[in-house]
Amino acid sequence: MQERNFFRNLQERIERAIERDPELRQLRNQMRFDLTREGLRIQLLDTDQRPMFELGSDQVAPYMRSLLRTIAPLLNELPNELSISGHTDSVPYAGGYRGYSNWELSNDRANASRRELIAGGFDPGQLLRVSGFADRVLLPETEPTDPINRRIELVVLFPEIADAIRNPSVMEPGTASPEASIEALEAATEVPIESTQQDEPQAQAQE
Repeated sequence: MQERNFFRNLQERIERAIERDPELRQLRNQMRFDLTREGLRIQLLDTDQRPMFELGSDQVAPYMRSLLRTIAPLLNELPNELSISGHTDSVPYAGGYRGYSNWELSNDRANASRRELIAGGFDPGQLLRVSGFADRVLLPETEPTDPINRRIELVVLFPEIADAIRNPSVMEPGTASPEASIEALEAATEVPIESTQQDEPQAQAQE
């Protein structure tokens, strides 16, 4: 419960910082906050009208750069470690998965976001994981080509989750059945924490 309150306070401080900046205020509809089994998740969503990155590249848009650098020092206020992940929609590159693909793009965008956070003052010692998921983790109730699937997710990790990532345990024979493991994963659903998200952006798809 205490950790949840810390996360709620962090969310409120981020929202106040965004509200004070007229340019960043326009991005509020492209942000979501919720609590997952890993920690506080901050999603930065793309739209065709206001993409976070240049088309098909990891070049950060100026307002995305400003947003990340505004968030950066606030993340330092908690000792929790951070995970950054990049996601794309399902629109493929011309070469499919044989050359540069959505796998590389999602990873490159996650690392571009990492660089902007550090440039904004985020302590790199608190960064635990940077990863790219291509189009394999879509948002619920969206089409694979929906532009909001192009997103960056920042997760302020629960300490026990950070420990599990850093020191993955090996399951001993007979400790749990595959069915029990699957049930445990299915039970790990997301719990919103009073997000003040406004209407979701609607846009056409592009890479």
